[in-house]
Amino acid sequence: MKIILLPGMDGTGLLFKPLVDILGIKADVRVISYPTHEKLSYVELTELVTKQLPDEDYFLVAESFSGPIAYQIAKKYPKNLKVVVFIATFLTSPNRLLTLLTKLPMGLLFKIPIPAFLIKRYFLGRGVDSDTIELFRKSIKSVSSRVLSFRLNEMKKLKTESATLLIPCVYIQAKNDKLVSENHVNEFKKISPQVKVVVIESPHFVAQVSPKRCSEVILEFAQKS
Repeated sequence: MKIILLPGMDGTGLLFKPLVDILGIKADVRVISYPTHEKLSYVELTELVTKQLPDEDYFLVAESFSGPIAYQIAKKYPKNLKVVVFIATFLTSPNRLLTLLTKLPMGLLFKIPIPAFLIKRYFLGRGVDSDTIELFRKSIKSVSSRVLSFRLNEMKKLKTESATLLIPCVYIQAKNDKLVSENHVNEFKKISPQVKVVVIESPHFVAQVSPKRCSEVILEFAQKS
């Protein structure tokens, strides 16, 4: 079983470590990372990902920023794609996320550590351990501030999508998500009427905070396909 993971806005894939550590025991897992110092549009990133997809059957898992990329790939109905799992993501501009991130001085993210209380409140939750916090900081510091700002603007440009997906879809919703509202779950219900929504008690970074439960969901639907 081959599972392809598409990362959040940092694009490094570093934050997938908790998920990969669990998924990797039962599946062949590969993370497709995005350039850290090159400004690529959603269209260009979709092309980058498409070129790296396997010729054998696979399952696509897209977190947050990468949801629109997975959607563009899935709507072409590639024969080897069996299931798409969307994690705490969106198809149109995520206003809550953009409101928060546009208030953060991107340049300072590379000079001083992001305060732990801020990371806990908006991203990882109060109960998160120090290792996950450091992983979060490392992933952000690995990416150029120009690239992060560019990706924010890419998210602002997202428009309503209408093409129906024929491939089985799962949406993992973070119940305590302060960045992506429940309205975005409804976007996926419109383009995939049979989408299975699984709600997990978690902040936005559900794959990092609840990797075991996310792994169970991914493997359950992968095995059904």
